[in-house]
Amino acid sequence: MTIFHQRLVKNLKYYRRLRGLSQSQLAAACSLSANYVGEIEMGRKFPSADTMERMVKVLEIQPESLFLEMKEQNPLGGFQNQNSAYASQLSQALIGYINESLGYYAGKKIEDEHP
Repeated sequence: MTIFHQRLVKNLKYYRRLRGLSQSQLAAACSLSANYVGEIEMGRKFPSADTMERMVKVLEIQPESLFLEMKEQNPLGGFQNQNSAYASQLSQALIGYINESLGYYAGKKIEDEHP
């Protein structure tokens, strides 16, 4: 599992619990199955962009909060520092995680197709 995926799993659990929601409650609010939310939180599934958008709306957080280390954000998902240098660092980090994740899953698909 990539760092990108690990942070998503950790942060999704954190914000769901912070809001006092069970997996079933989050799933219902997002029109998903509780089993699917559980699979995401165990790192077995990676949600689509549409699913992540629904989750961040229900959790009332910024989308990027799912991928930042906790020390980079406050517990409610707002940024401690809104300056342009921080925004640039955030963009670079997210691009790096996305590229790492895409590379990981592209390689995994190739491995799965060619044992």
